Amino acid sequence: MQAIATLARQLIDGHRGPVKLTGFYAVLQADTGDVGTNPKNIIIDCYGAKRTVEEKDMIMAEWGQRRCGPTGDPKIANSGVTVKTEKPTSFLSRDAGAQSSDGGGDAASGSDVADVVYPEITMNGAELLLSLASKQKGKQMLSLVELGAVLKKCNLRSYKQLTYNIVKAIFKNAFTLLHSRGVRKGDFTWSRVTPPGLLLNEWGLEGATVTVDGGSFVPPDNGKARGAGGVDKKRFGLCVAAHLCPFWSAVLRGYMMENPLNKIAVAKRFRQGDDAFANAGGRRSRKKRMLRLSGDVALDKDPVKKTSGDKMPTQPAGNDVPKTPTQPAGNDVFDQPTDVGELPLAMAPLSQLAQATQVYHLSDLLLLDPAPLLPSSTRVSILRLPANEIDIVRHAEDQLRVVLPRALIKQAYRGLKMTDDSSSAVAIDGESSGDARSGGDASGASSAVVCMAVGKHAPMQCSIASLINMSSVHSLNEQLRMCAAFSHWVQPLRESAAEFPWQLEFLVGSLLSVGAAAEYVWSACAESHVGDPAWRYFLMGAGSEGDKLGSRMYGGCTVTYSDVVLGGQREYMTNGVLDAALVEMRLYSVQRLSPAYVLLTGQSASFTTCNKKQVDEAVAREKVKEIYDVMPHARYHRFVMLLNLVGQHWISAEVMPNGNINILDSSDGCFKNEKDFAVSRVELFAREVDRLRRLGDPSAPVVDKWKVSFVNTPYQRDSYNCGPFALAHLWCAMTGEELGKIPGLIGDHMRLGILFTLLHCGKRYEDARLAAFASRRDSVAKFM
Repeated sequence: MQAIATLARQLIDGHRGPVKLTGFYAVLQADTGDVGTNPKNIIIDCYGAKRTVEEKDMIMAEWGQRRCGPTGDPKIANSGVTVKTEKPTSFLSRDAGAQSSDGGGDAASGSDVADVVYPEITMNGAELLLSLASKQKGKQMLSLVELGAVLKKCNLRSYKQLTYNIVKAIFKNAFTLLHSRGVRKGDFTWSRVTPPGLLLNEWGLEGATVTVDGGSFVPPDNGKARGAGGVDKKRFGLCVAAHLCPFWSAVLRGYMMENPLNKIAVAKRFRQGDDAFANAGGRRSRKKRMLRLSGDVALDKDPVKKTSGDKMPTQPAGNDVPKTPTQPAGNDVFDQPTDVGELPLAMAPLSQLAQATQVYHLSDLLLLDPAPLLPSSTRVSILRLPANEIDIVRHAEDQLRVVLPRALIKQAYRGLKMTDDSSSAVAIDGESSGDARSGGDASGASSAVVCMAVGKHAPMQCSIASLINMSSVHSLNEQLRMCAAFSHWVQPLRESAAEFPWQLEFLVGSLLSVGAAAEYVWSACAESHVGDPAWRYFLMGAGSEGDKLGSRMYGGCTVTYSDVVLGGQREYMTNGVLDAALVEMRLYSVQRLSPAYVLLTGQSASFTTCNKKQVDEAVAREKVKEIYDVMPHARYHRFVMLLNLVGQHWISAEVMPNGNINILDSSDGCFKNEKDFAVSRVELFAREVDRLRRLGDPSAPVVDKWKVSFVNTPYQRDSYNCGPFALAHLWCAMTGEELGKIPGLIGDHMRLGILFTLLHCGKRYEDARLAAFASRRDSVAKFM
């Protein structure tokens, strides 16, 4: 197959004809020899071109039709089901996740109409259609993630943006395409091109009341559409068909690419609701019940005096409060003009988005869009409501889909704290002071809520639980950004044919290609939650002492997949992954004849720089003594460490027993002052450790002067891989290699090797931990 793939690349890349060659496929056919069974076909892409899920399904469908059409069983050819030898890849698979990311090119805004490929569709036969009357329909649910994947390909925010005319035009385009392929109007019905999964099941939408089945899959102007539901069923049915069938996915995507919606808002009746009656049971405020009959006649009396119930709050005497401007005649003081803008709504309620990282794997998170934020001009105030109204607010906030900026969330928290001992409303900012009204209950049976007002939209209320969910959504947005950056970084490495230098086996852990290591890292992360532990270490079977020596000495000793994702992108590497790599280096060092003590980043920072502030010399001496006291009983004579410069650059240092200090910097010339200070602290560390050693062993040799040497080769060719270079310098110092003499060093490859080693070791530790747990459980079971 490698020879065939090489031939394919030479043929396609070297072709210079008027017609461009785009693919080269090999078909493997396996026949079991049983009578009545069709041979199994496997299609292999020898050229390695990027194909979408729809294109892969189209190729399999075309080959299946050719095999079972003229020579196969006629019953199979007319049953309405295409013969496929492989299970189609789900949209949540790794390939689909990569295509749905920002760099995949699936969005309608980033492709051309000519790029849309319309696959063949298998017509449903009469045998299948006649059997529908006797079959019991199943129940299926379309999740929000699946709907989001369909909408993202069409550059849509909501399926309700598909209006009556758009749905009508999409069905018309579909029939025009089918007519060009030989379908005649006389013997055509829409049930013949309805996906079987829609014909045999009734589909619902997660978190909504809309349902659809095959009987509703007709154009809205069709004669059978009168009893098949409204346009809401039609547009949702199109989304379900696009989810099930590559042909309908291409038709929907092709129309939306040819006719993009340029900032067209969702229909007004569907804003902030899943249907037209979403707010039918809600309570209308007092000012919404007071409607003027006309706009040119002023009221004779103040509408506030006519209204029974709560009165507007009055300011205490002596306070210099500006008066509220009088509204001109013709404008109601309660009915503000409606704003034509649209609120930025998240794709799901906050209560669901707050748990997304715990529910969805990393590959699923790539299909989600970050939740938009309310503008910073949002007016936030705190209201105290009676207990009976609090229940209404808590019930309504279950469907809340707006997110405040972080600054306003902090202000809202402070406002809720201020109202703990107060019975009146508190305005968070000056602009909202005129909107705050006291609604406290004299009996104390009241609670505070946050009131949010955006422009001239109706105010929204929520409790502290929603504020907590908003903070979680902010974290989710950051995770989505990190996952997208990780995907963009690792995808080119998965296609790389480069090899790691054999001298870097200590860094990678095994000799393998860059593509194989990247595939392992991507597979391990894609099928895990970002909060799951990827690497944990502690001494097995040591009890509390093992917890002390294993976890506490290594600062917690847990690296999550979120840390791995953060380490796998084109940015400065943080100390989470580096500390775990230093622990692995420490375990490797103790097995050598002349071990070196490996300081973790927190230990080296304790006597250099903490929180971007330089540590005093007296404090630094105390920290060096603490580090010396926690060393194992076998005293070390060599020390290696990573040093951080102002949170933006990593260098490494090696303290030798002969009085030499090697400073290893892959980007010489930057942060000169900070680097000179760090080097002076390393000299202080060397002198203090030498003094403490001679206190315990007077016969130890005395070092009169420490000599500092700087090593600046190899030089990093990017601005973000200083951490992998500094760590590789320490590995070479441990093994006796010289990093500058190793050819073909690439920063991203060394970064990938660090992540691969941690995931590989983490899996080994976890397997040993589970085996030990199972052994203890079996031992206990024998005695019971």
